[in-house]
Formats: sequence, C-alpha cells, structure tokens
Amino acid sequence: MAGLRHRRRVIWEDRTKPLSRTALYMWWCRRLDEAGLEHRRMHDARHTGITRLLRQTGNLKLAQMLAGHASSATTANIYSHLDIHDLRAAMREIPAIGG
Repeated sequence: MAGLRHRRRVIWEDRTKPLSRTALYMWWCRRLDEAGLEHRRMHDARHTGITRLLRQTGNLKLAQMLAGHASSATTANIYSHLDIHDLRAAMREIPAIGG
C-alpha cells in the first residue's frame, strides 16, 4: 500500500522524490503570503474550489474527476450542501410553466 501511495503523489521535489508534507506546507504558506491571503488549510481551498465548480456548472461528474473520487456518490455526499441562494439560482434557470 505504501508503494501505491508513493506513486499517486502529484507534487514532486524532483523526478524521483515526492515532496514531503513539511515542504508542501511551507510552499503553500509562501503562496498565500505572496497573494496577501490569510492562512488556511490546503484542504479548505480544495473544498472551496470543488464547491464553486459545482455551483457554477452543476456538473457532478466533472467535480468527481477533479476531486479524484472513485464514485460520484462520494462527491455528491461531500459537496451536496445547498443553501437557499443555490436553490433560488436553480429556480431562476427553470423556464416558467406556460411561458
């Protein structure tokens, strides 16, 4: 299993060594500082990005692929937190009956 996790890493220090958690965290903090943003977890940024994608496109399959989930059910369960603004926006997209 450890070998599988090693191969699935996306960010590499060089072509043979995956970036350590500490190095990745430091990289993330520098990028936030450079952008003048308050510090937050990388996972929170991922969640926000996928939520915004779903709100703008409604494309669950695209969100699933971006999140790397094996099942769209997983994506739907995690990112299905609609609020009243989402509901109103969706209702505006439905043509009026008889109109």
